[in-house]
Amino acid sequence: LSVHTRGQRAINVLALLAGPKGSPEDWKSVIRWCGRFGLGEFNAGHGEEKPEAAFTDPDNRTKLDVRVAGLGSRQMLGVLAQCFAAPSSSVIMVEEPENNLHMEAQAQLPGFFADVIARGVQLIVTTHSKLLVNAMRHAVRKKKLRVDRLKIYDLDKKKGGIDVRPVDIREDGTIPEWIPSFTKVEKKLFEEWSEEE
Repeated sequence: LSVHTRGQRAINVLALLAGPKGSPEDWKSVIRWCGRFGLGEFNAGHGEEKPEAAFTDPDNRTKLDVRVAGLGSRQMLGVLAQCFAAPSSSVIMVEEPENNLHMEAQAQLPGFFADVIARGVQLIVTTHSKLLVNAMRHAVRKKKLRVDRLKIYDLDKKKGGIDVRPVDIREDGTIPEWIPSFTKVEKKLFEEWSEEE
């Protein structure tokens, strides 16, 4: 089952997961994570003409079609569908999952990753988010994500190619040498800010 490159088939895959051929355990995980990503009481199935999906807005208790959900929540549907539909030993690449997600939802991503990894699925995740890296560190420190199942790399684009440097993360979630590409930007911003004083 594939949601396609941009999640165009996510609703179809979710409807299959919710149906009799889907795994009840995986479907429970989908519902739980949908709730954490802003799609409370998520429901999917086959309608009269095509697959459908809906959720209940947690604030006003209104049932809504997923097409009116926020962009970040809709994007996560494709990621959720693919991660829970994939057989164990699959490798899934997720590009910048934090895009368009509220910071609270971004902080939930490491727990989601840990659940997917526990299913035997390998994830390769790209990010530009310092928040996501810090949330990963926090998940390691809280023992929600094992450091031996996590590798972080800093990629630095230069003339002639890309430098790839492994980032050391310890059992307590510390990163002894902070990510150079993040440090470079933070240092530049700090210097510009200091000069204005």
